[in-house]
Amino acid sequence: MDAVAPPRPRFSLRTLGLPTRLTLAVFLVSVGVGYLSALVQLHFQHAGPGKLLPEPEDAVNVFHGKAKTSQMERLLVSSEHKPFNGQGSMRSAFTKRSGGWEKELRRRTKAKDGDAAAAEKELREERAGEIAALVQFIRTECDKDQWDSMPLPEGWKQPITEKYVTEVNGKKKVAIGAIVEDRCARCHYADAGGSAGQFPLAGRDDFAEYTLIFDGGGMSIEKLAQTSHIHLLGFAMLYGLTGVLFSLTSYPKLMRFVIAPLPLLAQIVDISFWWLARIDPIFAQGIVISGGIVALSLMLQIVLTLLHLFGWTGRIVLALIAVGLGAAFYLKIFPYVQQHLDRNRAIVAMQSADAIKPGG
Repeated sequence: MDAVAPPRPRFSLRTLGLPTRLTLAVFLVSVGVGYLSALVQLHFQHAGPGKLLPEPEDAVNVFHGKAKTSQMERLLVSSEHKPFNGQGSMRSAFTKRSGGWEKELRRRTKAKDGDAAAAEKELREERAGEIAALVQFIRTECDKDQWDSMPLPEGWKQPITEKYVTEVNGKKKVAIGAIVEDRCARCHYADAGGSAGQFPLAGRDDFAEYTLIFDGGGMSIEKLAQTSHIHLLGFAMLYGLTGVLFSLTSYPKLMRFVIAPLPLLAQIVDISFWWLARIDPIFAQGIVISGGIVALSLMLQIVLTLLHLFGWTGRIVLALIAVGLGAAFYLKIFPYVQQHLDRNRAIVAMQSADAIKPGG
C-alpha cells in the first residue's frame, strides 16, 4: 500500500527572502501614503468648511446637488475654500482673486491703524454685498431692464462697494453689469485662454444662461464618468494587489476571506452610490459609510500584512518608525492643518447665510 504523501505546507509571505519582503513592505507603505494623499485631495474638493473630510451633507451636495439652485448662484454662494472651478466655487473671484484685492486691503489696513483683521472683514462684507446683489438679480429672473441699474429692495442693509451703487430720490440702485464685468468677465471672455474662455460672460444674455433653475444637479455626468473610470481602474489595481498580499499571510482563513476582497467590494458599492445619488440623496449619505469601509479595510490590509512580513525585531522597528512619523506629524504638520481649518471657519463666518440674503 502506497504511503500517503504529507500535505504540502501552505505558502506565506514570511517564507520569502528578506529583500523581497522589504520590497513588499515599501510597496505597502507607498500605497498607504498615496491613499492619505487622496484623502487630502478629498478634503480640498468636497469637505465642508472647517471639516477634515466630507460628511453626509457634503456628499449630498456634491453628488445629488441642492434643489432649485442655478449653477451661477451655487458658484457664487459656495464656500470660498472649495476648488476655483465650475464644480467648486467662484466666490474668491470677488475676494482674494479679484483685481487689486491686496492693494485695497493694504490701503484699508493703513486707514484702520494697522488693524488688518478689521480691514479684511470690512472689505469682505462689501464683496459679500456684491454677491448678494447678483443673487437678488438672479432671483428676479435676470430682468434685462435691471442689468445696468437694479433697485435694491426696501430695508437692504448689506454694504456694497460704493462705485457700484447710485442713489436717486432716496432709492439705491446697483450696477449689476459693472459687477459682472469687473469680477467675472475679466477672465471669462471669448479670447481668454484656458477653460474660462469657453464660458464667456460678456453681457446679460451670457450671464443669464447660467442662472436657469434646476432640480438636483450635483457632479456632472462627464466628471462622474471620469472619476469612476480612474477609481475603477487605478485604485482597483492597488486594492487587488494589497488584497492578494493579505491573502498570502498566515492569519485565520475566515479573516483573510473577509478582509482580502473587502476594499474592492466596498469601492464597487461606493461608486454605485455615486451614480444612484443623482436619483435619491439617501444614496449620497451612504457614500460616507462605503468610503469609510474602503479606508478601514485598506488600512487593515496594510498594517496586518506589514506585521506578518517580519518577526518581533522587524515589528518593533516598524512601531518605532510609526511613532516617530506620528510625533513629527503632530508637532510639525498638525499645527498647519489646524490653522488651515480655523481660517476656513473664519472665512465662512464672514460669509454667513445672512450675507447672501437681500437686506443682509
